[in-house]
Amino acid sequence: MPETDLKGTVLDGRYQVIEPIAEGAMGSVWRGERVKLGRAVAIKIMHQELPDELASRQRFEREAKLMALLEHPNCVSVIDFGVHEDKPFLVMDLVRGTSLIEILDKQGHLDVAKSSDIIRQVLSGLAHAHERGIVHRDIKPANIMITEKAGLGQQVRILDFGLARMQEATGTKLTTGIVVGTPNYMAPEQCKGGDIDARTDLYACGVVLFEMLTGRKPFIADDPIQVVRKHLLEKAPTMASLTNTDFGELEAVVAKALAKSPNDRFASAVDMAKAVELASSNATKTSAAALYSRAVPTGGPAIGNQQATMSGWNVPQDGQSAAPPQSYPPPPEGYPPPPQGYPPPPQGYPPPPQGYPPPAQGYPPPPQGYPPPPQGYPPPPVAAPPSVAAAGAAQPVAPLPSVGAAGAAGAAGAAPSPIASSAPGAAVVAPPPVGAPRMPTPAAGARAVPPPRGATPAAGARAVAPPPRGATPAAGSPAAPPAGATPAAGSPAGATPAAGARAVPPPRVPTPAAGAPVAPGDVH
Repeated sequence: MPETDLKGTVLDGRYQVIEPIAEGAMGSVWRGERVKLGRAVAIKIMHQELPDELASRQRFEREAKLMALLEHPNCVSVIDFGVHEDKPFLVMDLVRGTSLIEILDKQGHLDVAKSSDIIRQVLSGLAHAHERGIVHRDIKPANIMITEKAGLGQQVRILDFGLARMQEATGTKLTTGIVVGTPNYMAPEQCKGGDIDARTDLYACGVVLFEMLTGRKPFIADDPIQVVRKHLLEKAPTMASLTNTDFGELEAVVAKALAKSPNDRFASAVDMAKAVELASSNATKTSAAALYSRAVPTGGPAIGNQQATMSGWNVPQDGQSAAPPQSYPPPPEGYPPPPQGYPPPPQGYPPPPQGYPPPAQGYPPPPQGYPPPPQGYPPPPVAAPPSVAAAGAAQPVAPLPSVGAAGAAGAAGAAPSPIASSAPGAAVVAPPPVGAPRMPTPAAGARAVPPPRGATPAAGARAVAPPPRGATPAAGSPAAPPAGATPAAGSPAGATPAAGARAVPPPRVPTPAAGAPVAPGDVH
């Protein structure tokens, strides 16, 4: 908890302090908010006990302005600064994620690939700051934040440039005589309060890489002063001596970064990043090859006191033979015996199907002939007697011969025509059907006697049409009545017979069957 509770305080009328985040040797970090914009920020407030040289308002403002120029995805830049009650404060972006120190506390150490990726991103952000003459001076796991960005994967951000200092334009000299930083990650020149430059940050990167790979720091002591003495006087141990793991070329990279003299270290962050990338790639290949060689030994000759075995390299003790065992050890008790050979193959293929099914018993018999043709045409339908046309209706009427003409025709022996002209209103008589018996032709001089009234003519009898009204029989015609004779009953009224003529009614024409054809020879 910070020594002074600043919760709710508004700094410089612009930033409200909300709650503490962390406490460091140089100051405390608080979560804050821009008053009018509501933007979340991180505020680092320097301790009041800082030396006057560090708390100089003029230098603080000058260097804060330069650090605000940092624009790099691996750097958290300063966005504002000020002084509150004689205490300088810096305002930075608030980064949400997991710090590297939290990851190491939980996992202990990281593998080569992940450790190399994190330190290369840190070196990339430092290269950007070093190009602008800014030295961080406090690189450590607590100031390395790891976030996950959608589509970008793992992203490393360098926090807290609050202790950063600018290199002088005329040289590399910075903050002489004052020791600032975290003892476990301070370079020898930083521990002595001497001149510092970009290579000071590379020393701290070497300590961070050592800790990620081994899970411990290179120099450990209960007293911070003893830790500083070790940085100054003792050589850093190898990583293999602490973990019994071969890190390959990464061992040399870490050793060069932890050199006591800045001149023996990498010249720049870019050079160190390239060396880390190359060494980590080779270390991955070497570790895979070594694992394979240990798992599957070649069985070659002994190397020194070592003998290749199926389980790796056997190093005999003093006075013992290095010869390989004469036989393999028996299997442990309790395991099932190996299978006694392979199971027998299947007893041949299954028999083929018993032939194809018999074919169909021929095609079905053809139909038994066509049906017999119809036995002749059906008889014509019997039509109803034709109706008499309405009186006065226009009907086609064939001319009828006069009685005298009929008589003359009969006398001549010719067949009289049954169709004669009739007066208006007379009925139309159709010809008899085909095959009907013909009316006999009367002999010359024979008289046609009308049937009695109400009598039905015999079948086949011909009806003689009466002569038209006013017709005068020809002289000498047999039908002419004698002079003074009274016309027979049924003769048309008003007809005046000629002198000596007898009125004879016309023969009745039988009604033909409906639809019966009329043959030309049937007309008399």
